[in-house]
Amino acid sequence: MKSIKENAKKRIRRFKQNWKHFICKHVLPSPLRRLMPKKVRGGGKYTVISACYNVEKYIEEFIDSLISQRLDFKSHIFLICVDDGSTDSTPEIIQRYVARYPENITYVCKENGGQASARNLGLAYAETEWVTFCDPDDFLDYNCFYTINKELEKNSELVLICMNLLFYHENNKKIMDNHPLSYKFKKERNIVSVCDMGSNIHLSASTAFFRKSIIDKYKLRMSEDVKPNFEDAHFIAKYLAEVQDAKAAFLRNSIYYYRKRDSKSSTLDKSWIDKRNFFDAFKYGKLDMLHHYRVKGINHGYAQRVFLYDVSWHVRHLVDNPERVSFLSPEEKTRYINIIRECFRHVEPHYIENQNLWWFWRIGMLHCFKGEEPSSLNASIDMYDAVKKEARIRFFCPTEGFERFTVDGREVIPTWAKTIRHDFCGETFILERLFWVPCEHGTLEFSAHGKSVKLFLVGKYAGTHIDVAEIKNAFLFCNKISWSHRYNNCWIIMDRELYADDNAEHLYRYIAKNYPETPIWFVLMKESKDWPRLQKEGFKLLAFGSLEHKVALRRCSKIISSQADTCMTDYFGTGTLRDKQFVFLQHGVTKDDLSRWLNGKIRIDLFVTTTEPEYLSIGSKNSRYKYFKKEVKLTGFPRYDSLLNGNTGTQKILIMPTWRSYIVGSSKNGGVVRHLNDSFMGTEYARAWKSLIQNTRLEGLHERYGYDVIFLPHPNIRPYLEQFEVPSFISIPPKDTCYQQLFQESSVIITDYSSVAFDMAFLKKAVLYYQFDEATFFSGIHSYQKGYFDYRRDGFGPVVTEEDALFRELEVILKNEGNPAPMYLERMEATFPFRDGKNCERVYQAILDLDRPYPVGWMNEEVLTDYIARARDAGFDDIAAERQAMLDALRASDASERATVPQIS
Repeated sequence: MKSIKENAKKRIRRFKQNWKHFICKHVLPSPLRRLMPKKVRGGGKYTVISACYNVEKYIEEFIDSLISQRLDFKSHIFLICVDDGSTDSTPEIIQRYVARYPENITYVCKENGGQASARNLGLAYAETEWVTFCDPDDFLDYNCFYTINKELEKNSELVLICMNLLFYHENNKKIMDNHPLSYKFKKERNIVSVCDMGSNIHLSASTAFFRKSIIDKYKLRMSEDVKPNFEDAHFIAKYLAEVQDAKAAFLRNSIYYYRKRDSKSSTLDKSWIDKRNFFDAFKYGKLDMLHHYRVKGINHGYAQRVFLYDVSWHVRHLVDNPERVSFLSPEEKTRYINIIRECFRHVEPHYIENQNLWWFWRIGMLHCFKGEEPSSLNASIDMYDAVKKEARIRFFCPTEGFERFTVDGREVIPTWAKTIRHDFCGETFILERLFWVPCEHGTLEFSAHGKSVKLFLVGKYAGTHIDVAEIKNAFLFCNKISWSHRYNNCWIIMDRELYADDNAEHLYRYIAKNYPETPIWFVLMKESKDWPRLQKEGFKLLAFGSLEHKVALRRCSKIISSQADTCMTDYFGTGTLRDKQFVFLQHGVTKDDLSRWLNGKIRIDLFVTTTEPEYLSIGSKNSRYKYFKKEVKLTGFPRYDSLLNGNTGTQKILIMPTWRSYIVGSSKNGGVVRHLNDSFMGTEYARAWKSLIQNTRLEGLHERYGYDVIFLPHPNIRPYLEQFEVPSFISIPPKDTCYQQLFQESSVIITDYSSVAFDMAFLKKAVLYYQFDEATFFSGIHSYQKGYFDYRRDGFGPVVTEEDALFRELEVILKNEGNPAPMYLERMEATFPFRDGKNCERVYQAILDLDRPYPVGWMNEEVLTDYIARARDAGFDDIAAERQAMLDALRASDASERATVPQIS
C-alpha cells in the first residue's frame, strides 16, 4: 500500500513539473502519443553537481525533474549529489535513486562546510565537458536539457549557456516570470560575445552550464571565503575573464524553476541577518572581482554591472530601514559602509548613472558611496490637483539649495514644500524635495543649483520645460464607459473587502443619514458576514469584484477606505488613482513609522488622523512621509463618535494581539486574505500567546476576581485559532462580533503593539502591553518601523516582556477594580483632542474641501520665507528682493482682510 501511495505522489509531482510529458506517457492512447515530444538522444553529455543539505522535502522533486527530461537521462545526464553533512533523510533518499540509476547518479558525502566546498568536491567527480550546479530544492523544465543540447549542436563557440529562471512560489504553487534580469531572455536565442556582454550579466551558477575543460585549465573553483552569497557571481565573473574571445548563450526555452519558500529558509532569505553578507561577501567576492578585472585589463564594464546589480539589493533593503542593521555595532556599520565605498572606487560614474535602476537609487549611490553629483538633475511630476490647480513634483538631490519654478517665465512659489532625508546605515543616502507647484496654463520650468532640471511626466521624459496642458491630460479620466451613468462621480466607501465594522462603515452611515444627496456606495464581498447586516440596514452595497463594482470604480471621483491595501489603491493597476481622489481613513492610530509603505502609494489626497503627535509625525515638513498638511488632517476617527455610547465596562479581559508579517502566508491577490503558513505554531509569536492563555495563573485570576477572558487576535491570525487549543474558560468571539461593542464591554485589554490600545485609552480603560519579542519586532523583518510613539514614555499602561511580569501587573490592575493607574489615565485624557462626537462631520467636511480651490491670492508664507532665504544664501539678491516683495504684499493683504472682518468679543 505504501509503494502505491508513493507512486501516486510521484505521478502528481511529475504532472505538475510537465503536464505535456505526463499526458503523453500516462493518459493519451498509443496512436496519439506520436503527436507529443518523445525522449531524444543527442551528442552531448552533461553533469549536474548539486550541493545537498537537509533538503528531504524537495530532493525527490528535483531528481525526478532530471530523470524525466526530454533529452534521455540515461544517455546524457549525470548527477553528482554532494551531501554536505545533512542531518535529515536526504542521504537515504539520494541513495535510493543511486540504486535505481547507478551509472548516472553519484552520491558523495562530506562534513558540513558550505555550498562552495560541496560544489568544488563535486567537480572532482565530473567527467563530462559541460557541468552545472543546480540547487536540490529547485527543479527543471522537461525541455531544459533538450533545448541546450540542440543549441550546442549548431554553435560550438559557446563557453557559457544560461537557463531562464522562473520563480516557483511554494505557498500558492504559482510560477512567475518576473526576475529583474529576465530581459536577457526576450529573444528565444540571445547569443552575445563575452568581451561585450552589455547588460547581459549572469549571477547564478545554478542556472548556467560551464565547460569543465576551461574550469580545469585555469584551476577555477568556487571561493569558500565568499559567504553567505555572491559565490556564484564571483565564480562566473572569474570564468568569463578567461574566455573573452568566446560567446555566451541565453536560451529562453531552457527553463529553471527557482523555489521561493514560504518558510523563508533559503540561503538568500537568511543572508540579511548574516554578518558575512556585509563583510566577507564584499571583501572576498565583490571587491576581489572588481580588482581582478581591473588588473587583467579586460572588459571591466561586466564586473561593474554585476557589482552594481548586487549592491542595489543592499541599498533597497537598508535605505530608510536602520532597524534592519540593528545587529551590527556602530563600528561594524562604519566598516560596512567603508568597504562599499572601497568597491565603488573601482566603479565609473557613468555605469552608475546608466544602470537599469530607478533614478533614486542611482543618484543616491553616486552621492553616498562616491561623493559625486549626477551629470544631470531630474524631477518627476506624479500628480496634478485639478481643483487647486497645482502639480506635485519630486526632486532628488545631494544637497539643498536655490530652487526656482517659472510658468511662462514668471516665477511661481510652491504652495507646499518639504525635504525628506533618506538614510543608509545612519548616513545621508540622498535628499528628496517635494513640492506642490501652482500651474494652471502655460509652460512650466524648474531649475535647481543653477541648472535646468529635466522633467519626467508619469515616468516619461518630457524635456526641461513642459506645457501645463500636457500635465493635465496625463491625469484625465481615461477609462470612461459609455453606458451606465449611475455611478458618475460617486464616492466608493469600504473597509476591508471581507469585513466592515470600521471607520468606513461609520462614515457611510453618518453621510447617508445627514447628507442623503451624496452619491455613496459601500463595497464588500457578498460572502462577508457583514453583508446581511448592512443590507438590512439599507446600505447601498456593491459586491467586491463584481462588474458593478468595477464600473463604479472607474466612474467614481473618490475612493474612501480605512485600508490602503493594493485591492483598494491599485485595483486596475498603478493607474487606478491617477484621475480620482483617495481618502485614507485609517483603521488605527499610526504610532509607528509606516512611511516606507505609505510613501509607496500612488496618492493619498486626504489622510485622516486622530491625535496631534500622529498628525505632526505624518504632515509636518520634517517628517519622513511624502504628505503635507495639505493632505493630512486632524479630525478624529469616524468610529470614535459612537464608541463612547454604551460604554459599560463590564468585568472582561480582552486579549488582543496584533500580527507579524513574517509568520503568516503571503497575500492573495493583493488583499487582506492570506495563504496559510504550515509552520505557524512553531513561531515565537504562537508559542508565547499559547503559553499565556494556557497558563493556570490566568484561570486563577479569572476565578478569583470574576473577570471573563476573551481571546481575539488580529484577523490575519484568526485562521490559526484552533491550533492554539484555547482553554474552555476563555471565549472566542464569533466572526461577526462588533469590535466597538467588545471595547465598550471590556474593562482591561492585553495587547502587544496593536493600535487597539488607543481605542481602549479613548474609553479610559486599563491597558497592558505584552512585548515578548521587543528586541526583534522593530528589527525590520516586520512592516513596522519604530516611530514617534514610545510605549514606556507614551503608552497607556505597563510594558512587560516576560509572562511572569504580565501576571503580576494584571493582578495589580484587577485589584484596582480594572481601572488604569493615575499616570496612565492622565496620558489618556491628554492624547485625544476630540471627544465631542463630531469626528464624522469633520471628516466629511475635509472630503468636501478636496473640491474647494484655495482662496484667491493665497500663498504659503512659510514656504515663501524659506525661498527668500535660499535666494539670499545663493547670492541671488535680486530674486530674493522680488520674493520679499511678494511676502510684503501677502502680509499687507492679510492685514487688510483682518481689518475688514468684524471682531467678535
